[in-house]
Amino acid sequence: MKILLNEEGNLMNKLVMATAMLAVSFVLGAGLAGATTLTSNNSTLTYDDSTAFTAWTVEGLDNLFSERWYYRVGSGSGALLTGGAMTAVAPNIGTVSYLIPNWGSVTMVHVLLGNAPGSYNAQWSTTVSLTRNPGVTATLNFYNYADYDLSGTVTNDTAQFVGLGLFGQSDVLMQLAYNVSIPPNYIHVGACCGIDPNVNLSNTPGPYYGDAIFASQFVITSSAFSFSIDRTLNAVPEPGTYALIGAGLLGLGLLRRRMS
Repeated sequence: MKILLNEEGNLMNKLVMATAMLAVSFVLGAGLAGATTLTSNNSTLTYDDSTAFTAWTVEGLDNLFSERWYYRVGSGSGALLTGGAMTAVAPNIGTVSYLIPNWGSVTMVHVLLGNAPGSYNAQWSTTVSLTRNPGVTATLNFYNYADYDLSGTVTNDTAQFVGLGLFGQSDVLMQLAYNVSIPPNYIHVGACCGIDPNVNLSNTPGPYYGDAIFASQFVITSSAFSFSIDRTLNAVPEPGTYALIGAGLLGLGLLRRRMS
């Protein structure tokens, strides 16, 4: 009964969050523009043309609830990064630029690389470039928030921070490797939903089991700062696959023994 209540609570939280994000997009005018979808082989990636990525499908299976960005300038209040419409420069490549009030701007280039149908494998990379306006000296805290529901399910994921910028998440069908090129100043792995950009992340590495989220935070004091994120989705190998691998290794060992 407790599990059922938790699942209903998480679903309600996500419904409320999705409604709120839709309202933000509508107020900014992006709600009228709809969404931009990148495509590559067996994969699609959907951006809501204002704020967040809201779907990443592989073989038609959606694995993403929301990936978005927050910021905090100096001692000011934290806020959701909004107002960036995507420009698709190729079917699988999109660029988004945002203004960060009282600090500067950020440009992101997103590249989706799907694989052959039936492979259950796809990659999504993002290059993030932040530029501070001349004369500004304030520190920027920049947050990346990721809420993946692998295989389209909400409550059965395990997520953890492995170290050196690498997060991992998996369920019974799919697994995600999420690599940030520069180790963040702060990280968090925990329960859905949301983070508070008015404070630093908790440096809680997990593992967390359930409706998991993870986040990273950079404390930026320079006039220019860049990093990248590489994400890879794969199918979890079936037990039979492990057995075949084990049998193959055993056979190879016996063959070497006979040859020697």
